[in-house]
Amino acid sequence: MVHGQALDMPAKTKTVDSEIADITGRSVGALHIYGYADDCQLQVTGLQYVRHSFGHIGPVRVDYMGEVMPLITLHQPARFNHLLQSVGKQQQTIYGGDIAPAGARLLLFPRARLRPYFTGAGGVAFFGSPILSPKATRLNFSAEFGAGFQYRINDRMQMRAGYSVFHLSNGDTGSHNPALDTNFIYVAMVFKQKPIWRVW
Repeated sequence: MVHGQALDMPAKTKTVDSEIADITGRSVGALHIYGYADDCQLQVTGLQYVRHSFGHIGPVRVDYMGEVMPLITLHQPARFNHLLQSVGKQQQTIYGGDIAPAGARLLLFPRARLRPYFTGAGGVAFFGSPILSPKATRLNFSAEFGAGFQYRINDRMQMRAGYSVFHLSNGDTGSHNPALDTNFIYVAMVFKQKPIWRVW
């Protein structure tokens, strides 16, 4: 083999599937798994990035998932008694945002038009005021675990609908940590990307 020919060989390339999704959703009722805050509702708008990074386990594709939720609207009780229990029906609205860089998605039957999936993610949320209790904190930790379906409209556009258990907690970094567990439902418009990575 001539060295000049080896140097002139074109670099190999491969495509890596990735998606950007525009997500909106809201909570429907509260759970009491780790948290016990009641009478709270969440509305969330943001972006989710999914990248096929971790290969396959049989028919299941394992993806990296990260989220940026710049707008979280939390409706919670406005009044609390000396025991930090909510009183009355008056509500207040507190705004915040969430960044969840640690997440994964298990996508079943990735070549099908309608595909079920399971997700899990964790991150940090920050609000303009302490949430869930006057003696709680503005900085909180978020976690979500759920499932849903993704439908392929065409090669570049898809739709998604899902359910998650969404958790907010300050991790006992404040004087009071009621925490919140909610049923969270969402829909998303998904735009498929195909970045090309060079392999030498």
